[in-house]
Amino acid sequence: MSSSFKTRICAAVHAWRLRRHAAVVQQLSQALLQVKDPIPCFVVCYNNAAHVQQMVQQLNAKGLTPIIFDNASTCAVTREWLHRIHEKQAFVIHVGKNLRHKVGFLPGIYDRMPEVFAYTDPDLLFDGHLPSDFLLQLKSLTLEYRVFKAGCALTLDSAKLDPHLTIQKSKCGSMPFSAKYTVFDWESQFWRFPLQRSDALKVFAASVDTTFAVYNKSQFKGSFMDGVRVAGAFAVIHLSWYPELNNMSAEEKALYASGNKSSTWV
Repeated sequence: MSSSFKTRICAAVHAWRLRRHAAVVQQLSQALLQVKDPIPCFVVCYNNAAHVQQMVQQLNAKGLTPIIFDNASTCAVTREWLHRIHEKQAFVIHVGKNLRHKVGFLPGIYDRMPEVFAYTDPDLLFDGHLPSDFLLQLKSLTLEYRVFKAGCALTLDSAKLDPHLTIQKSKCGSMPFSAKYTVFDWESQFWRFPLQRSDALKVFAASVDTTFAVYNKSQFKGSFMDGVRVAGAFAVIHLSWYPELNNMSAEEKALYASGNKSSTWV
């Protein structure tokens, strides 16, 4: 296949995706006109009202009005709650289908995202000492370390983590590999390389997925995971890993799991 033919195919696919996401882009444009936050915050939602509600409350408490990407939730409780809070506590974008946790980075949608923005999964609990200017501090770190994003480290409390939650990692090739890890064993790798340690900031060189982070488009170098993690008062608790803190009901967990296409933890 010639390079010119590949280019035409890629251009055609990209154009199709732009048309496919046009309705989402239109809603996003309207929401950004309404939200006056210097750094807009985006929250991904799918059948998890309990987690999204808690995240919205946390952001509201910081004086922020989040924008929610709802991936076509089927849960009646989630849908009713989103309808009730729209344009009051948050702005809701109805995606139309489940485009998963990276919905904000799809063609057309990402083009319309601000130059600097915050983006997160909802199942996170902030530290009580998180500074009020945390978004600006995270933005500054993207510039200082020239990374695509600066995010919150995930707290690891081995005594309270779900011991039954594991992740399977496998690799083929000249050095085949397969192993199963607990949350603590897997996540410990992201705490190995400190870049900065002070009373105010504890920064680690570590990749970041869709945990809470501030993104800076000007620093993107082709890797979605490129970033640093900040601990201390910036660290967050991943509620799904801590059964005693997870506020999802059994019914909500079942509905979420039935259509979940993002989590790698089982």
